[in-house]
Amino acid sequence: MVLVIAIFQDYAECKISNRLVVIGWITSIIYNISLLGLEGLILWILGGITPILLLIILFKFRFIGAGDIKLLSVIGSYVGVKSILFIICYSFLIGAAFSLIKMLYHKCLRTRLQYLAGYFTKLLMFRKIEPYVEFSKIEKKNVLHFSVCIALGLLVYKLIGEVTII
Repeated sequence: MVLVIAIFQDYAECKISNRLVVIGWITSIIYNISLLGLEGLILWILGGITPILLLIILFKFRFIGAGDIKLLSVIGSYVGVKSILFIICYSFLIGAAFSLIKMLYHKCLRTRLQYLAGYFTKLLMFRKIEPYVEFSKIEKKNVLHFSVCIALGLLVYKLIGEVTII
């Protein structure tokens, strides 16, 4: 339910409320402790902190929003470390596909790739971390509501589980 509400918030306001995230964390800790006891608490902590630790650098560059990381943290607090790692991977693969489709549809793939190349060139030249883009200045057509990708990543994980490439 938290995920569905988060998607609606993301579309309406381009953000996910901290209140919703806290509700998600509270319900997940109650769920895990009632199901697994102390082991559930450990699962909750490790699963919840893993997305934050892994994705904080992407937030620093503004490649991902804080709400998306917190939403993944809520999911991780339910499912644990191993599962959230797969869900993150699936979410990013889905997000990449959606982004590519969106850029092709809006005929801005070349422009976006040039912007990305310019950003990394500037980053390497000046060695100063600056946001890739200011979220408030993004054109509506360039917005990717990553909460949808997260929901689909979770769905893919529930349907196919863990996939080994090698």
